[in-house]
Amino acid sequence: MKSKSQKQLMGEKTTLEEMKSDEDCNPIYTNADMGFKENLIDPLLSIDGTPLVSNQQAIPCGIMAKANFNDKFNTWKINEEEITINQKNIAWDKDKKLFKNSEKSKQWIDIKDEHFIVWMRPTGLSDFRKLWGRIDRDLKKEKNYILL
Repeated sequence: MKSKSQKQLMGEKTTLEEMKSDEDCNPIYTNADMGFKENLIDPLLSIDGTPLVSNQQAIPCGIMAKANFNDKFNTWKINEEEITINQKNIAWDKDKKLFKNSEKSKQWIDIKDEHFIVWMRPTGLSDFRKLWGRIDRDLKKEKNYILL
C-alpha cells in the first residue's frame, strides 16, 4: 500500500530523483521498472499519444499502479440482446476530486480513469472486491448469460 506517489496521483509534477529519494514508489520508479520497453514497431504510448521512454519516470509509479487491474468485460444474454455494464460513477466522489493528471505526455494511464481510481483505493484485507461496473437491470435466474 505504500508503494505509490500521492503527489503524482494528486496531479503534482515530480522528478525521478525526488521519487527515488522519498522512496514513495520503491521499487517501481521508471517505465522500464513497469516492464515497458521501447519498441520501434509498436511503441507504448502515453495517454496523449507520445511514445514513452523506458528510462523516464513512470507516471504513476509504484507497485500499486503496476498491479492495476485492467481487464475489460462484455456481457450478453444467449441468443438475445447485449446487457450493458454501467461503468460510470464507480469511484467515490471524494476520490474523483483528488485524482488528477499532471503530465499526459509522460503518463502510461489516465489517473482520472474511474477504474484506476477504484483500484488505487487501499483495502484493509488481503481478500477484497473492487467495483468494476453495474448491471442496472434485473437478470433472470433461469437464463444463461455469457461474460466475455
